[in-house]
Amino acid sequence: MGSILLLLLAPTIDACLRDAEARGPRANEMRTAAEFPGTPETARAWLAMPRRIEAWFGDVLGLRDVLIRWHSIEDLLVFGRSPTENATVGRDLSMFYRGESSLEIARGVDPFSPAELEAWRRTLEAQRDAVEGLGAKYLLAIAPNKESIYPEKLPAWAEKLGPSRLDQLLAHLGPRSTIDAVDLRPALVAAKRLDRHDDHAYFPQGTHWYGRGALTAYREITTALKPHFPVLEPLADEELVRSEYGQDSWAERMYVLDRFPQSCLAFHPRAPRARVVTATPRWPDGELVTEVDDARLPRAVFLHDSMLAYFEPLIAEHFRRATFLWTTRFDVARIAAARPDVVVVTGRRYMPLAHLEPGQAPIEIWNSPLSETGVMGFEYGYTLDQPEA
Repeated sequence: MGSILLLLLAPTIDACLRDAEARGPRANEMRTAAEFPGTPETARAWLAMPRRIEAWFGDVLGLRDVLIRWHSIEDLLVFGRSPTENATVGRDLSMFYRGESSLEIARGVDPFSPAELEAWRRTLEAQRDAVEGLGAKYLLAIAPNKESIYPEKLPAWAEKLGPSRLDQLLAHLGPRSTIDAVDLRPALVAAKRLDRHDDHAYFPQGTHWYGRGALTAYREITTALKPHFPVLEPLADEELVRSEYGQDSWAERMYVLDRFPQSCLAFHPRAPRARVVTATPRWPDGELVTEVDDARLPRAVFLHDSMLAYFEPLIAEHFRRATFLWTTRFDVARIAAARPDVVVVTGRRYMPLAHLEPGQAPIEIWNSPLSETGVMGFEYGYTLDQPEA
């Protein structure tokens, strides 16, 4: 009887002994805890009160972190399933993002319609024409999802049934457009063959490419630009050093990072020349500007998500002035202000709702691959106390 009583009181005891921040979502889930709602002033606010109180209580509950951890261990190691609907567990306990219909798109079960493909061609060509109107070169380099590089790690039910949207788009552009596009997937698949237990092309439990995958993408993009800018030469292995980089792991968000350890190494220039001139918060509409004192080098603008952030220090070495815009918006005035010689668009990896029908009003989808790990909504500051925000 005493043991049962102790178990029932354990959350209350923990809530008294530990600060709410210690068990809250900030460290692992990268979001702020839901606040206790104030006095409602409208009927709608009154109706939302139970949900908001539940969200607050769920973020301050005693032993919250311990209970989430136990639940994750049970799901992952006993049942081999993900404790969250936003991720799926594949072979060898690899983890994949489930948001934004990413698996359905990669499997080919949610394809573009012919009208959508044409709309994307027109959109991309309009971007290219705007860039060329500024006297600059335009390059499209869409960062591929992890599932397109590691389909063999997906769960058995996620077999490929048709072309992905990226397959469709590149095939559609090929005979119909002169857009300069580089497909990063063949090089990344080749890089994957060099995987070992502590070194991968993509994070095994994450969404982004790992150091070696980022290095591969950097070299592919630089090589694609070299015919237009002969001074560009990708850094050789002896010109690089490896260092610790930020963790990208679903296991961390599930409070079981110690059960699924993975190294977090990135490549950096051994003798960096680029210096940071401007750095604003990265999302949304963040801006990083770097400069290199070399008048021979071109100026560049990169429109990107979190994937490109993994090799910014590398590619910044090749431009007199590089402006990295972490945004989904194609703002011609902002691009023109940077006076670029080249504009590189790394692309939205999911492209779900760009155009629904010809002639529709403009629509912008603020999404991320994880990216950019917008995983579980954490990247955008989403919390359950305001799900309508």
